[in-house]
Amino acid sequence: MNRFLCVLVFLCACVPSLARDLNLGQIREKFLDTDIVVSGPSFADSGSLANLLADWIWMEPDSAGGFKRQSNLNLNVPNSFRGARGKIVAIEPTKESVNVGGGQVDAFGRPIDYSRLVNPEVLVVVKLAGREDHIGTRGVITAMAPSRFFPAEDFASTRAAMEKVLEALQGKTIYNNGNTVLLDVTISLADLEQPGRRDGARDRSSPNLMPLQVLESRILDAQNAVILKVRMADGQERVVFGDLTYYELRKGPEFTPLERMGLHVHTSIPKRFSAQEMKAIRDKTIFTGMSEAGLFWSWGYPDKINDYGRGGKQYVYGTGQYVYVSNKLVRNFQAIR
Repeated sequence: MNRFLCVLVFLCACVPSLARDLNLGQIREKFLDTDIVVSGPSFADSGSLANLLADWIWMEPDSAGGFKRQSNLNLNVPNSFRGARGKIVAIEPTKESVNVGGGQVDAFGRPIDYSRLVNPEVLVVVKLAGREDHIGTRGVITAMAPSRFFPAEDFASTRAAMEKVLEALQGKTIYNNGNTVLLDVTISLADLEQPGRRDGARDRSSPNLMPLQVLESRILDAQNAVILKVRMADGQERVVFGDLTYYELRKGPEFTPLERMGLHVHTSIPKRFSAQEMKAIRDKTIFTGMSEAGLFWSWGYPDKINDYGRGGKQYVYGTGQYVYVSNKLVRNFQAIR
Protein backbone atom coordinates (compact mmCIF):
# COMPACT_ATOMS: atom_id res chain seq x y z
CA MET A 1 0.00 0.00 0.00
CA ASN A 2 1.60 3.31 -1.05
CA ARG A 3 1.53 6.39 1.13
CA PHE A 4 -1.23 8.04 -0.91
CA LEU A 5 -3.49 5.03 -0.48
CA CYS A 6 -2.68 4.88 3.22
CA VAL A 7 -3.90 8.43 3.60
CA LEU A 8 -7.01 7.70 1.51
CA VAL A 9 -7.97 4.76 3.75
CA PHE A 10 -7.68 7.07 6.75
CA LEU A 11 -9.68 9.81 5.02
CA CYS A 12 -12.52 7.52 4.03
CA ALA A 13 -12.98 6.58 7.67
CA CYS A 14 -13.38 10.25 8.60
CA VAL A 15 -16.18 11.30 6.27
CA PRO A 16 -19.88 10.53 6.22
CA SER A 17 -20.70 7.53 4.03
CA LEU A 18 -22.25 8.13 0.62
CA ALA A 19 -25.61 6.62 -0.22
CA ARG A 20 -24.89 2.88 -0.22
CA ASP A 21 -28.28 1.34 -0.95
CA LEU A 22 -29.28 2.63 -4.39
CA ASN A 23 -30.61 0.14 -6.91
CA LEU A 24 -29.86 0.48 -10.62
CA GLY A 25 -33.15 2.26 -11.33
CA GLN A 26 -32.48 4.83 -8.61
CA ILE A 27 -28.91 5.27 -9.82
CA ARG A 28 -30.11 6.02 -13.34
CA GLU A 29 -32.73 8.45 -12.05
CA LYS A 30 -30.15 10.29 -9.97
CA PHE A 31 -27.18 10.37 -12.35
CA LEU A 32 -28.37 10.11 -15.97
CA ASP A 33 -28.15 13.41 -17.90
CA THR A 34 -25.99 14.90 -15.12
CA ASP A 35 -23.33 17.38 -16.23
CA ILE A 36 -19.98 16.34 -14.78
CA VAL A 37 -16.31 17.27 -14.73
CA VAL A 38 -13.83 14.46 -15.45
CA SER A 39 -11.41 13.74 -12.61
CA GLY A 40 -9.27 10.82 -11.46
CA PRO A 41 -5.61 9.83 -11.11
CA SER A 42 -3.08 9.04 -13.78
CA PHE A 43 -1.25 5.75 -13.92
CA ALA A 44 1.52 5.71 -11.30
CA ASP A 45 4.08 5.08 -14.00
CA SER A 46 6.80 7.16 -15.61
CA GLY A 47 6.71 5.20 -18.86
CA SER A 48 4.20 4.95 -21.68
CA LEU A 49 1.16 4.99 -19.35
CA ALA A 50 2.17 8.15 -17.47
CA ASN A 51 0.12 10.49 -19.69
CA LEU A 52 -3.11 8.49 -19.37
CA LEU A 53 -6.00 8.54 -16.90
CA ALA A 54 -6.14 5.22 -15.07
CA ASP A 55 -9.94 4.91 -14.82
CA TRP A 56 -11.28 6.37 -18.08
CA ILE A 57 -11.39 4.63 -21.48
CA TRP A 58 -12.63 5.61 -24.95
CA MET A 59 -16.12 4.33 -25.85
CA GLU A 60 -18.26 4.18 -28.98
CA PRO A 61 -21.90 3.18 -29.73
CA ASP A 62 -22.47 -0.49 -30.54
CA SER A 63 -25.02 -2.11 -32.86
CA ALA A 64 -27.34 -3.02 -29.96
CA GLY A 65 -27.88 0.58 -28.88
CA GLY A 66 -25.36 0.46 -26.05
CA PHE A 67 -21.65 1.24 -25.90
CA LYS A 68 -18.41 -0.67 -26.31
CA ARG A 69 -14.72 0.08 -26.03
CA GLN A 70 -13.43 2.03 -28.98
CA SER A 71 -11.03 -0.08 -31.00
CA ASN A 72 -9.16 2.43 -33.16
CA LEU A 73 -7.64 4.52 -30.36
CA ASN A 74 -5.40 3.92 -27.37
CA LEU A 75 -7.64 2.37 -24.73
CA ASN A 76 -7.19 4.93 -21.93
CA VAL A 77 -8.02 8.62 -22.12
CA PRO A 78 -5.10 11.13 -21.99
CA ASN A 79 -4.45 13.28 -18.92
CA SER A 80 -5.42 16.34 -20.93
CA PHE A 81 -9.09 15.35 -20.51
CA ARG A 82 -8.95 15.72 -16.73
CA GLY A 83 -11.12 18.75 -16.02
CA ALA A 84 -13.14 18.28 -19.23
CA ARG A 85 -16.92 18.75 -19.04
CA GLY A 86 -19.43 16.18 -20.21
CA LYS A 87 -22.85 14.60 -19.65
CA ILE A 88 -23.64 11.11 -18.37
CA VAL A 89 -25.59 9.47 -21.22
CA ALA A 90 -25.62 5.81 -20.19
CA ILE A 91 -25.36 3.71 -17.05
CA GLU A 92 -25.27 -0.03 -17.73
CA PRO A 93 -24.60 -2.94 -15.37
CA THR A 94 -21.43 -4.85 -16.18
CA LYS A 95 -21.60 -8.48 -17.28
CA GLU A 96 -20.14 -9.52 -13.93
CA SER A 97 -22.90 -7.80 -11.96
CA VAL A 98 -25.81 -9.25 -13.98
CA ASN A 99 -24.29 -12.69 -14.63
CA VAL A 100 -25.24 -12.57 -18.31
CA GLY A 101 -23.95 -16.10 -18.80
CA GLY A 102 -26.85 -17.35 -16.67
CA GLY A 103 -29.50 -16.14 -19.13
CA GLN A 104 -31.79 -13.12 -19.51
CA VAL A 105 -34.90 -14.65 -17.89
CA ASP A 106 -35.59 -15.72 -14.33
CA ALA A 107 -36.57 -19.21 -13.16
CA PHE A 108 -40.23 -18.48 -14.04
CA GLY A 109 -39.39 -17.49 -17.61
CA ARG A 110 -39.90 -13.76 -17.09
CA PRO A 111 -37.39 -11.12 -18.28
CA ILE A 112 -35.02 -10.21 -15.45
CA ASP A 113 -35.54 -6.69 -14.09
CA TYR A 114 -31.97 -5.53 -13.61
CA SER A 115 -33.16 -2.13 -12.36
CA ARG A 116 -33.61 -3.75 -8.94
CA LEU A 117 -29.92 -4.63 -8.59
CA VAL A 118 -28.55 -2.89 -5.47
CA ASN A 119 -25.22 -1.07 -5.83
CA PRO A 120 -24.21 -2.98 -8.95
CA GLU A 121 -20.92 -2.48 -10.72
CA VAL A 122 -21.81 -0.31 -13.70
CA LEU A 123 -20.30 1.19 -16.82
CA VAL A 124 -20.83 4.97 -16.82
CA VAL A 125 -20.60 6.55 -20.28
CA VAL A 126 -20.02 10.29 -20.69
CA LYS A 127 -20.39 12.36 -23.87
CA LEU A 128 -17.74 15.07 -23.81
CA ALA A 129 -19.00 18.64 -24.17
CA GLY A 130 -18.32 20.18 -27.58
CA ARG A 131 -17.17 16.86 -29.04
CA GLU A 132 -18.69 13.71 -30.48
CA ASP A 133 -16.44 11.51 -28.34
CA HIS A 134 -17.62 9.28 -25.51
CA ILE A 135 -15.56 8.03 -22.57
CA GLY A 136 -16.43 5.50 -19.89
CA THR A 137 -15.47 4.29 -16.44
CA ARG A 138 -16.62 1.25 -14.49
CA GLY A 139 -17.20 0.57 -10.82
CA VAL A 140 -19.76 1.18 -8.07
CA ILE A 141 -21.08 4.64 -8.88
CA THR A 142 -21.49 5.81 -5.28
CA ALA A 143 -17.70 5.46 -4.93
CA MET A 144 -16.89 7.35 -8.14
CA ALA A 145 -17.47 10.93 -6.95
CA PRO A 146 -15.18 12.75 -6.46
CA SER A 147 -12.43 10.28 -7.27
CA ARG A 148 -13.49 10.01 -10.97
CA PHE A 149 -15.88 12.90 -11.59
CA PHE A 150 -17.52 15.91 -9.98
CA PRO A 151 -21.03 17.15 -10.64
CA ALA A 152 -20.41 20.34 -12.65
CA GLU A 153 -22.24 22.58 -10.17
CA ASP A 154 -20.23 21.17 -7.27
CA PHE A 155 -17.03 21.69 -9.24
CA ALA A 156 -17.81 25.38 -9.81
CA SER A 157 -18.54 26.05 -6.14
CA THR A 158 -15.52 24.03 -5.07
CA ARG A 159 -13.25 26.03 -7.38
CA ALA A 160 -14.61 29.32 -6.02
CA ALA A 161 -13.93 28.18 -2.45
CA MET A 162 -10.35 27.22 -3.32
CA GLU A 163 -9.73 30.51 -5.11
CA LYS A 164 -10.85 32.40 -2.01
CA VAL A 165 -8.39 30.48 0.19
CA LEU A 166 -5.53 30.98 -2.26
CA GLU A 167 -6.25 34.70 -2.67
CA ALA A 168 -5.99 35.18 1.10
CA LEU A 169 -2.64 33.37 1.07
CA GLN A 170 -0.88 35.82 -1.26
CA GLY A 171 2.16 37.39 0.44
CA LYS A 172 1.70 35.30 3.59
CA THR A 173 4.23 32.97 5.19
CA ILE A 174 3.66 29.22 5.28
CA TYR A 175 5.73 26.33 6.66
CA ASN A 176 6.55 22.96 5.09
CA ASN A 177 6.74 19.48 6.61
CA GLY A 178 7.66 15.96 5.55
CA ASN A 179 4.54 15.63 3.40
CA THR A 180 5.02 18.85 1.45
CA VAL A 181 5.73 18.29 -2.24
CA LEU A 182 8.35 21.01 -2.75
CA LEU A 183 9.56 21.17 -6.36
CA ASP A 184 12.18 22.88 -8.45
CA VAL A 185 10.74 26.16 -9.72
CA THR A 186 11.69 25.28 -13.32
CA ILE A 187 9.44 22.19 -13.47
CA SER A 188 7.28 22.15 -16.60
CA LEU A 189 3.53 21.69 -16.76
CA ALA A 190 4.04 18.40 -18.61
CA ASP A 191 6.32 17.08 -15.86
CA LEU A 192 3.83 18.11 -13.18
CA GLU A 193 1.35 15.65 -14.72
CA GLN A 194 3.69 12.68 -14.40
CA PRO A 195 4.25 11.33 -10.85
CA GLY A 196 7.67 9.92 -11.72
CA ARG A 197 9.02 13.15 -13.14
CA ARG A 198 7.38 15.16 -10.39
CA ASP A 199 9.10 12.98 -7.80
CA GLY A 200 12.41 13.46 -9.59
CA ALA A 201 12.08 17.25 -9.32
CA ARG A 202 11.30 17.14 -5.59
CA ASP A 203 13.50 19.14 -3.21
CA ARG A 204 14.49 16.67 -0.50
CA SER A 205 17.51 18.51 0.86
CA SER A 206 15.83 21.58 2.33
CA PRO A 207 14.78 21.31 6.00
CA ASN A 208 11.22 21.15 7.28
CA LEU A 209 9.46 24.10 8.95
CA MET A 210 11.08 26.63 6.62
CA PRO A 211 9.31 30.01 6.35
CA LEU A 212 8.06 30.21 2.77
CA GLN A 213 6.57 33.40 1.37
CA VAL A 214 3.72 32.80 -1.07
CA LEU A 215 4.34 34.71 -4.31
CA GLU A 216 1.52 33.40 -6.49
CA SER A 217 -0.90 30.51 -6.86
CA ARG A 218 -2.70 28.70 -9.65
CA ILE A 219 -5.42 26.06 -9.96
CA LEU A 220 -4.64 23.61 -12.75
CA ASP A 221 -8.03 22.33 -13.92
CA ALA A 222 -6.66 19.91 -16.50
CA GLN A 223 -4.20 18.42 -14.01
CA ASN A 224 -6.71 18.46 -11.10
CA ALA A 225 -4.05 20.15 -9.00
CA VAL A 226 -3.06 23.42 -7.36
CA ILE A 227 0.40 24.98 -7.19
CA LEU A 228 2.03 27.74 -5.18
CA LYS A 229 5.20 29.62 -6.04
CA VAL A 230 7.09 30.36 -2.81
CA ARG A 231 10.30 32.13 -1.82
CA MET A 232 12.62 30.62 0.78
CA ALA A 233 14.60 32.68 3.32
CA ASP A 234 17.73 32.54 1.13
CA GLY A 235 15.85 34.01 -1.82
CA GLN A 236 15.50 30.78 -3.80
CA GLU A 237 12.09 29.94 -5.21
CA ARG A 238 10.20 26.66 -5.19
CA VAL A 239 6.84 25.29 -6.32
CA VAL A 240 4.51 23.60 -3.83
CA PHE A 241 2.25 21.00 -5.47
CA GLY A 242 -1.17 19.87 -4.22
CA ASP A 243 -3.22 17.01 -5.68
CA LEU A 244 -6.97 17.78 -5.65
CA THR A 245 -8.16 14.24 -6.33
CA TYR A 246 -9.33 13.69 -2.76
CA TYR A 247 -10.45 17.25 -1.98
CA GLU A 248 -14.07 16.26 -1.34
CA LEU A 249 -13.05 13.47 1.04
CA ARG A 250 -11.11 15.84 3.29
CA LYS A 251 -14.13 17.53 4.84
CA GLY A 252 -13.51 16.82 8.52
CA PRO A 253 -12.47 19.51 11.01
CA GLU A 254 -9.05 17.86 11.27
CA PHE A 255 -8.18 19.13 7.79
CA THR A 256 -7.21 22.74 7.13
CA PRO A 257 -8.29 24.33 3.82
CA LEU A 258 -4.72 23.91 2.57
CA GLU A 259 -4.58 20.24 3.56
CA ARG A 260 -7.87 19.68 1.72
CA MET A 261 -6.08 20.86 -1.41
CA GLY A 262 -3.25 18.39 -0.78
CA LEU A 263 -0.70 21.16 -0.19
CA HIS A 264 0.51 19.95 3.24
CA VAL A 265 1.73 23.36 4.35
CA HIS A 266 0.69 25.38 7.40
CA THR A 267 0.26 29.06 8.18
CA SER A 268 1.90 28.65 11.62
CA ILE A 269 4.23 26.25 13.38
CA PRO A 270 2.24 23.95 15.69
CA LYS A 271 2.79 24.24 19.43
CA ARG A 272 1.86 20.67 20.30
CA PHE A 273 5.34 19.29 19.63
CA SER A 274 8.10 19.21 22.26
CA ALA A 275 11.37 21.09 21.72
CA GLN A 276 13.09 17.78 20.93
CA GLU A 277 10.41 16.94 18.36
CA MET A 278 10.63 20.38 16.77
CA LYS A 279 14.37 19.97 16.24
CA ALA A 280 13.91 16.46 14.83
CA ILE A 281 11.17 17.63 12.46
CA ARG A 282 13.35 20.48 11.16
CA ASP A 283 16.28 18.09 10.66
CA LYS A 284 14.06 15.35 9.12
CA THR A 285 15.08 12.84 11.80
CA ILE A 286 13.13 10.72 14.27
CA PHE A 287 13.78 9.24 17.74
CA THR A 288 12.34 6.64 20.10
CA GLY A 289 9.48 8.19 22.04
CA MET A 290 8.60 10.67 19.29
CA SER A 291 4.88 11.11 18.68
CA GLU A 292 3.30 9.54 15.61
CA ALA A 293 2.26 13.03 14.48
CA GLY A 294 5.85 14.18 14.82
CA LEU A 295 6.99 11.23 12.71
CA PHE A 296 4.56 12.21 9.94
CA TRP A 297 5.68 15.84 10.09
CA SER A 298 9.33 14.79 9.87
CA TRP A 299 9.28 11.96 7.32
CA GLY A 300 5.81 12.26 5.83
CA TYR A 301 3.26 9.48 5.53
CA PRO A 302 4.67 5.97 5.06
CA ASP A 303 4.75 4.11 1.77
CA LYS A 304 3.26 1.04 3.44
CA ILE A 305 1.65 0.09 6.76
CA ASN A 306 1.86 -3.36 8.34
CA ASP A 307 -0.40 -4.02 11.31
CA TYR A 308 1.28 -6.56 13.62
CA GLY A 309 -1.48 -6.66 16.24
CA ARG A 310 -2.04 -5.45 19.79
CA GLY A 311 -2.23 -1.86 18.54
CA GLY A 312 1.25 -1.93 17.04
CA LYS A 313 2.09 -0.96 13.48
CA GLN A 314 5.13 -1.08 11.25
CA TYR A 315 5.54 1.91 8.94
CA VAL A 316 7.68 1.31 5.89
CA TYR A 317 9.50 4.21 4.22
CA GLY A 318 11.25 3.76 0.89
CA THR A 319 12.96 0.43 0.35
CA GLY A 320 14.45 -0.19 3.78
CA GLN A 321 13.36 2.17 6.57
CA TYR A 322 11.09 0.60 9.20
CA VAL A 323 9.41 2.47 12.06
CA TYR A 324 7.50 0.66 14.82
CA VAL A 325 4.65 2.59 16.43
CA SER A 326 2.23 1.71 19.22
CA ASN A 327 -0.07 3.93 21.28
CA LYS A 328 0.83 6.73 18.84
CA LEU A 329 4.49 6.75 19.89
CA VAL A 330 7.62 5.63 18.01
CA ARG A 331 8.88 2.56 19.86
CA ASN A 332 11.73 1.55 17.57
CA PHE A 333 13.10 2.03 14.05
CA GLN A 334 15.68 0.44 11.82
CA ALA A 335 17.22 0.74 8.40
CA ILE A 336 17.85 -2.39 6.33
CA ARG A 337 19.94 -2.08 3.19
